[in-house]
Amino acid sequence: MPALVSGAAAGRWWWPPASEQPTFSEPAPTSGPGLATLALVAENITSAIVITDALGRIDWVNEAFTRMTGYTLADALGKRPGRLLQGAETQPADIACFRTGLAGRDSFETEVLNYRRDGQPYLVHIKIDPVFDPAGRLRSHIAIQTDITHRRRQEIMNAEVLAHAAHCIVATDAHGIIEIFNPGAVRLTGYVAGEMIGCTKLTALLEPRELVDHAAELTTQLDRVVPPSFETLVWRTHETGEPEEREWTFRHRDGRAVPVRLSLSAMRDAQGRLTGYLGIASGISAERQAEENRREFDLRLRKIASQVPGMMFQYRRTADGRSSFPYASEGIRDIYGISPAEVKDDIAAMTRAVHPDDRERVQNAIRESALKLDPWLCEYRTMRPDGTARWVLGKAMPEPQANGAFIWHGFITDITAHRQAQEAHEQNRAFLQSIYSSVDLAIFVVEATAAGDFRFVEVNPGFERMTGIISGQICGQRAEDLTPIIPPEVGGALQANFRRCAAADDSIEYEEKVAFSGRPMWWLTRLTPLAHAGGRVVRLVGLAVNITERKAVELRAQLLTERLQLASTAAQIGIWDLDLMSQHLMWDERMHQLYGTAPAQFECNFGAWRRCVHPADMGRVEQQFQAALGGQRGLDTAFRILRGDGEVRTLRAFAHVERTSDGRPRRVVGVNWDITAEQHAQDETLRAKNEAEQLNRLLGDSLVRAKELAREPAAAGGAKTAFLANMSHEIRTPLNAVLGMSSLLLTSDLNPEQHELAETIRSSGDSLLDLLNDILDYSKIDSGHLELERQGFVLRECVESALDVLAGRTAEKKLDLLYWMGDDIPLAAEGDVTRLRQIIVNLLGNAVKFTERGEIFLTVRRVPPTVPGGLRLHLSVHDSGIGIAPERMDRLFKSFSQVDASTTRNYGGTGLGLAICKRLVELMRGRIWVESEAGKGSVFQFEVELAAVAPPAPVAAVPLVSSEESRGRRVLIVDDNPTQCRVLCLQAVTWGLVPRSTTSAREALGWLERGDMFDLALVDQAMPEPGGLEFVTALRRVRAPAQLPVILLTPLGRVRAPEKAGVVGYSSKPIKPRALHALVREALLGQGGVRRGAQSGVDENIARRHPLRLLLVEDNAVNQRVATLMLGKLGYMADVAGNGLAAVAALERHTYDLVFMDLQMPEMDGLQATRAICARWPKSVRPHIVAMTANASTDDREACLAAGMDGFISKPVRLQDLRGVLLITPVREPGEMALAK
Repeated sequence: MPALVSGAAAGRWWWPPASEQPTFSEPAPTSGPGLATLALVAENITSAIVITDALGRIDWVNEAFTRMTGYTLADALGKRPGRLLQGAETQPADIACFRTGLAGRDSFETEVLNYRRDGQPYLVHIKIDPVFDPAGRLRSHIAIQTDITHRRRQEIMNAEVLAHAAHCIVATDAHGIIEIFNPGAVRLTGYVAGEMIGCTKLTALLEPRELVDHAAELTTQLDRVVPPSFETLVWRTHETGEPEEREWTFRHRDGRAVPVRLSLSAMRDAQGRLTGYLGIASGISAERQAEENRREFDLRLRKIASQVPGMMFQYRRTADGRSSFPYASEGIRDIYGISPAEVKDDIAAMTRAVHPDDRERVQNAIRESALKLDPWLCEYRTMRPDGTARWVLGKAMPEPQANGAFIWHGFITDITAHRQAQEAHEQNRAFLQSIYSSVDLAIFVVEATAAGDFRFVEVNPGFERMTGIISGQICGQRAEDLTPIIPPEVGGALQANFRRCAAADDSIEYEEKVAFSGRPMWWLTRLTPLAHAGGRVVRLVGLAVNITERKAVELRAQLLTERLQLASTAAQIGIWDLDLMSQHLMWDERMHQLYGTAPAQFECNFGAWRRCVHPADMGRVEQQFQAALGGQRGLDTAFRILRGDGEVRTLRAFAHVERTSDGRPRRVVGVNWDITAEQHAQDETLRAKNEAEQLNRLLGDSLVRAKELAREPAAAGGAKTAFLANMSHEIRTPLNAVLGMSSLLLTSDLNPEQHELAETIRSSGDSLLDLLNDILDYSKIDSGHLELERQGFVLRECVESALDVLAGRTAEKKLDLLYWMGDDIPLAAEGDVTRLRQIIVNLLGNAVKFTERGEIFLTVRRVPPTVPGGLRLHLSVHDSGIGIAPERMDRLFKSFSQVDASTTRNYGGTGLGLAICKRLVELMRGRIWVESEAGKGSVFQFEVELAAVAPPAPVAAVPLVSSEESRGRRVLIVDDNPTQCRVLCLQAVTWGLVPRSTTSAREALGWLERGDMFDLALVDQAMPEPGGLEFVTALRRVRAPAQLPVILLTPLGRVRAPEKAGVVGYSSKPIKPRALHALVREALLGQGGVRRGAQSGVDENIARRHPLRLLLVEDNAVNQRVATLMLGKLGYMADVAGNGLAAVAALERHTYDLVFMDLQMPEMDGLQATRAICARWPKSVRPHIVAMTANASTDDREACLAAGMDGFISKPVRLQDLRGVLLITPVREPGEMALAK
């Protein structure tokens, strides 16, 4: 490498154009590309950057430094650059220059020889800038290094060429002043370069007479006087642009005449401007010596070329298109895998070595260079003989020849490593850009304003997806300027955190609750200062993660922990922990209570527990425990124990096995709870099932007896009524246990087979109860004892409550249940709402029973009344079921009759339902009839006479007619059921909307894709392919949620999470206009988040919100158990009294909010106890008393209310009945009854 140092002085002969010199500047204050947001320093500069501290130790280097030197940041950190990079041949003068520059306070530039990690020397140009803190103290130095090894080699080569050329080479400026005077010129003329350069014209070397003669020739040719001058010498090459070669006589320094052949060429820059002239002369008498000198020069040039990386060449292209390489260095073997001799006269071998995809581009670049006389600069690929491809860079300058040929002198170097690094960098850049664009993080940049607050200047696509705000809306704005997209309180909080980060001048991280476009969410945000100016932070970059789900999970976990703590206490669950290594067993206090042991006396080991387990169960439990340790299954079992007091109890056990990293069990944590009562309950359930079967037979006998009584004379009516009432009571008492226990079993953790058995028991009990109610209703009607009530009620609520009863069954059978009420029907009416609902439920129930697919459609319309001022309604139930043959129509509406025997076998029933409906309709001064055809469904229709009354105030206050916010808005309705489409269209019109419906999701998507505009979409979830959610997903590709909100119409119990498809509301089927209207209104106004329509179900934990003290008065042990378990399901615990006397005594001792009172009890029945309580305590302080009895007649109800009771529930009791009573019972202060005494 000494040649690099010794040749430095020759640098004045060559310097790269300004366009190729690296320049650096401070980052502009404007917003950069998205990639700049992810890092403070872009790693794509090709020059090496080194930052040192005030003591000269390296703090940071970039990736280009690593590529240049081979040292990573970890290698260089804390080291001094000179000790790391400089070597034996680094010039002391260069080191001294460094020290002088570093001691000053100004930037400086120098060149120095460094060494790479692998020992290879390289020459760099370094620009160093000192960095000072505000107090003027030196903080660091920033050095930018550019590898100039190749450039210096070119300079050295050029200097060598000039120094050893046999020809006389002289270059002048545009006025003829000599700028280059090579050694060949010194040898030829005898003058030294110092005498000639900068002060002498080329014409001083010529014989003056020859210049005068040449001027005379030009005067004749041009027909004007041309004086002898330098312009005369170069006139022809200046005018034609072609080199001019002719013989001249030089005058030697010693006076000798030296004949020469002088070639003159005009030199121009890239813009065609004249920069000077080049003269090459050779003595005519010394041609042989010149040939020897040329050979010597070629040898030296080859030696130089062998040391230069890549290939040096001279490329010739003749006027007729033939190409050759008169000279190619040995580097051609590394570049092309061929020898110089193979291309000396023909370039075919080299052409084949160029990659096929790049050949045309290389040839075009050569032609363009010759045409414009521009430098040839081209990157392309070569194919080596072994099949590998290499990237190369070629540079050459064209020189036109007098004979029409072109010659290029240049070099080709291997840049494969550089291209690979560049491609890796571009891939890394693209990777980072893809992360920036696709990551589910909100990235944003804010900039300080003159007022001290911050405005958004950049957001990434993740921010847009997370917030629903696009870049164009928010960039350039403060958070406070985006109301109502960003609420004022959220904008203020954002600004406060921006200022806090700027004041701290450091990163901060915090959780915040934000809201964008009405969408509240939780963010985990990290703010980092990005840029400073004037000593303050002017830019921040923020990174936010949506942690809404995590916060919800944390809240659920907190609630779950609280519930588990409460449950373990309330459910009396014991917790145990067994260390398998030490066999140490730890019990909590509840475990000792369960096992009846004293903590101080328990040995706390596994053997002590074994002694507590019932011997008959120990083998099975031990086997299950070992299986759990072996990983075959978890531990979930039940077993009996022998308590310390000798009592046998049944416990349930569940345990989790913790294991070491290699899978060995090391610890078991589990729970125990007492299921003795549940075990007894299961036994009672089996007994109840057997009783139900007996009751079924008893009921069959009772039906036979009832028919016999019905045929007896009217005098037997009283006996029949008494018999049915007694029979009802006797059946309802055990039936209460059957239905209650089976309902509770269905809410517990059952396997599929157990669930099916429990469901069979419950459904059989329901059927038995329906049958019992039908018989009692029929008996009342038949005996003429049924009287209709007259009270005001809301018609729509009556209809919708009937639909609710059947909603679950229709959803299970995947049937569409829908209804329509005419606009002219009043809101409220007067009549017997219970019996009207009974008729509707009965007809809908038959329709569901006999329909396997399709729909059930209930319509309500007004018809002319039969009495002046009356209200007559026509109701019809359309179904797509099995239908009825015309010849069997006469069997309908008859008691104990069905269409045929097969119907009874397939669908069940007594044949009383339609008979009761017919009698009830007739009592309401109406009629009932049916239209049907076998296989085509049925239409049951009836008319009843009611009276129109004013509706209750809350109902009247909610309009269902069109309003300003909905009038004229366009709604898209997509439902595969045509009837549902028609109903929704009619309803939309009444609200002032403009509906457009289709039964095809694909047709609706076509409308949207072609640009049809809608303000709202109502979409059925349960459509065939594509389904509702699939349709909404496809819809979102052409419409954003803000452009087209969607309300999903869902079957009961199949509501899906809103995040899946961006749905703004859910309405469960059957569709209720009032609930749907509220969703439509909020969607059109853009209010709130995702809403669901009203859902049916039982709230299983109302006790926490509505705490009550309860007393259950019941003499039957089974009914006591059923009632306490059902109340426990709702979160309540009740005290139990076995008769009326015990109930009054309990009220003397304690304060209660609610008393459930049975009627038929020993010692003191329920009516007597109620009268005693009413006499003892005034109504203002005594508890509510609700009858809970198997006596279900109207007379029984009236007797209870007359005795002072506040409510009435007939057995079998249902959870919904209990919940309704509990919610309307007020909570009393504990001391109220005591004070009343």
